[in-house]
This record gives sequence, structure tokens and C-alpha cells, in this order.
Amino acid sequence: MIREIKKKCGKGKVIIADDERQWIDIIMNSRLKDNYQFIYASDFEELYKKNLAEKPNIILTDSLYTDRNRQLIPELVKSALKNNTFILLYTAGDTSQDKLNILGATDVIRKPGCPEQLDIEKIAEVLEKYLLKSEHERLIQELQELKEKSKYDISPLVIESLKDWMRGYPDTDQKIISDGYKAYSVKDLIEEIEKRSAVGKRLLMAWIQLLLRMASKKTKNK
Repeated sequence: MIREIKKKCGKGKVIIADDERQWIDIIMNSRLKDNYQFIYASDFEELYKKNLAEKPNIILTDSLYTDRNRQLIPELVKSALKNNTFILLYTAGDTSQDKLNILGATDVIRKPGCPEQLDIEKIAEVLEKYLLKSEHERLIQELQELKEKSKYDISPLVIESLKDWMRGYPDTDQKIISDGYKAYSVKDLIEEIEKRSAVGKRLLMAWIQLLLRMASKKTKNK
């Protein structure tokens, strides 16, 4: 259910930062382009600015940037944490824990001896792992924020997800027997949701709580 909601949001967004463009072109022109929107940054300053503007799911960066712009690194890491963006080190150089800590990196993709030896399948596996983590954490954040807003101010994406689930409810011509809604059919309840009636608002709040529990559980299992 969680992934079905997020699928409507489009491709995962990845910023790749490397001053050697040939490494980037192989990734950006591979089959991965069908699942990710790749954004290129040629240096750390450009990476920093594009991260603020694009709010990517993942940053893939060469460790050499840590030696050039140390004053921007804390701000980059702070922004990444705020937006549930995962920073991955993409390098043939130093991959020590100290180096990862400096850049706020979570994982490493090692560069081979030459661009032609890049393992696209391995890169796809790592990107998928952190895209799912980013999506789940953003969903949790979004749902938690919804709890603090007016009950009338609910994301259309969440509303449509509840209506889609209800349309698939078995025996849709019968009355729903769930406690508290015995007098309503599925059609009736969808109308209550669309009207934002008291019944509709209670259903939406219950749905948000369910999504929060599901998203939290799935994230913990990653």
C-alpha cells in the first residue's frame, strides 16, 4: 500500500557529483535512467546549490570534494538530514569511516579501475535500497506533519489512496460492518470523505494513523 502511494510521485531523484564526466555519463545513460532523474554537479559548490534546490532522494559524490569545500559540508549534511536525503560516497579513494563521517555519507559505491568496468547492477541495488529508505522516511514525515494540520488540510494523495482502498473492499454492495460505520456502504463512506464530513474526517485520521504505523514498521525492517 505504501509503495503504491509513492509510485504516483514519479522517479527517484539523484544528484551525481564528479569532476570526471565519463564516470557519470555511463550511469546517466544506463537503464537506470528509466527509474531515476539524474542531476549532474561538476563541483561541490554546484552540488550544494542543487541539493538545496532539488531536494534529491540520494546524493552520489566523490570523496575528493571533502578536501575542497569543508565550509559547506556541515550545511550540506544538515540539509540532507532535514530532507531525508541519503549521501553515498562514490569513489576509488579513501573510504574510511572518518571520510564517511566528514561528508555525512551512509554507504560507499567503489569505483573500479576504469569507467567501462562499472557494475550497473550493483549500483542499481544500492540506489534502490536508499531510494526506498528515503521515500519511507519522507512519507512518515509527511504523515506526521498532516497530524498537526487542520483536518480539512489533508494531502489529495492520501485522500485518493483511502478511496482507492475502499473501492477494493469486498462485497461493496453490502453495508460495512466495521465498528462505528455499520450504517454506511462503501459508496456512502467515499461520499462522506469527499464532503469532509465528521465521519469522513474520522476515516481520514484513522487512515493516516494506519499509514504511519505501516511506514514506521517497514522503515525499521530495512
